[in-house]
Amino acid sequence: MAGIEAVNVVAVLSPTVVDKPPELRVDKLIELGRRLRHAGRYAKAERLLKRALAIAEEAFGPESIEVAGVLNHLGMLGKYAGHFNRSELAFRRALRIVGGSDHVLVADLNHNLGGLEHARRNFAKGEPFARRSVEVRTHLLGADHPDTARDLAALAALLDGQGRFKESEPLYARAISILDKSPGRDGFELAVILNNLGALYIATGRRNEAEEFYRRSLAIKKRTLGSRHPEIAITLNNLAVFYRSQGKHREAVRLYRRAIALFENTVQPSHPNLIACRANYAMLQRRCSQ
Repeated sequence: MAGIEAVNVVAVLSPTVVDKPPELRVDKLIELGRRLRHAGRYAKAERLLKRALAIAEEAFGPESIEVAGVLNHLGMLGKYAGHFNRSELAFRRALRIVGGSDHVLVADLNHNLGGLEHARRNFAKGEPFARRSVEVRTHLLGADHPDTARDLAALAALLDGQGRFKESEPLYARAISILDKSPGRDGFELAVILNNLGALYIATGRRNEAEEFYRRSLAIKKRTLGSRHPEIAITLNNLAVFYRSQGKHREAVRLYRRAIALFENTVQPSHPNLIACRANYAMLQRRCSQ
């Protein structure tokens, strides 16, 4: 990964690229920033995205759609890294730029604002954003588009957080049916849905089904993201919770330790996922010491 990153940075900064139109420079910086974000290398991704923002503001103006696009990527980066306030500022500034029009970026921003509130555990607050993203995306791309499936799954996750499992499970099923008919159906979006279904099955007492979904999610995440991404830690934590409930404490301890190590290497100490994972591990340690 380090070698790939070095080559790409040189390409972005080389004279042949610097001399290109600003939209091309912005696109290249966004793409590299996105790849670094997927690899969990948030600090480097932020530097490149901030450079893209500066170029876009100078070339197209601070209220341009190009600036809104970069802000969306900065907002996503902030959410994953645990800089939630900065993330919200970026998303809301972008949303002010694009306004209330039916533009695909409006759907993206509402989807991401809903995801941010999910990360903050403000599930009810995130629900209207998720519903707006489904509405706009369905209007623009249709009810059977893979991106609409992502919006449905995001809405379902926010309903899960409110304990509204009877409403969320059909949304997950609908999202899976769409992705199963789409190219790349074993991608990251499917892994997230499978992980969430595992949690839903545990919450609704169907524990035997949960393990299968967690393991499928973990395999897809490793294949699509690599083994060091914080998204891996989310499923490791959930699988550890399952093993703890089954009395398989040794397996749970191993998974908690791996999850905590991944979180510590990638997110802020105040990130809710890291805090929750540490709390789960501490609970298991207390139980084992009794």
